[in-house]
Amino acid sequence: MTGRLEGKVAFVTGVARGQGRSHAVALAAEGADVIGIDLCGPISTVAYPLPNLDDLAETVKLVEDSIDG
Repeated sequence: MTGRLEGKVAFVTGVARGQGRSHAVALAAEGADVIGIDLCGPISTVAYPLPNLDDLAETVKLVEDSIDG
């Protein structure tokens, strides 16, 4: 059985954490090919810690696992 989004491409911003991550995982689980981006670095005007490369790697793992599972 194929997913509802089989053959579609999803472009997700802010993919390293939070809503971006959850959307990327859900879209991949439905069969979409996911293109995800995130800055993964500090912005001087933002007072809280932003995602890093480890967060992005975790998202990649979760997306890949959602395809297999």
